[in-house]
Amino acid sequence: MLEVFSQTSDYLIVGLYPIPEKQPEEVYKVIKETVETYKKPVIALIQTFGKYQYPSYNRNEITGRPPSLTEIEQMVNLAIKAGASGIVFYSLFCIEKLPDGKERLEFIKKLAENLKKGDK
Repeated sequence: MLEVFSQTSDYLIVGLYPIPEKQPEEVYKVIKETVETYKKPVIALIQTFGKYQYPSYNRNEITGRPPSLTEIEQMVNLAIKAGASGIVFYSLFCIEKLPDGKERLEFIKKLAENLKKGDK
């Protein structure tokens, strides 16, 4: 699928949602492979939601938990180390519905501000 988009797009947006089945390191692996394979700027779509929030995942709040704040930060840092040209946090409307939504949103804002300043 990325092959088609790589021929028609200036950027590739890669969204993978590893939590809870896989570790944050999965982000590094996939972003690095995409950057090296397609030689295009890659935007990393970072998971901030719980899979239980989407009925299609058929999960509950435990088996579909959202990533912890630490895991979000790890995924961002790993995406950057892998060569991502940009970060998008997915998704705002899901964050607002989480029990820790306000705290999570503030954390993400601070993380984004630090990235803009060059702090990692």
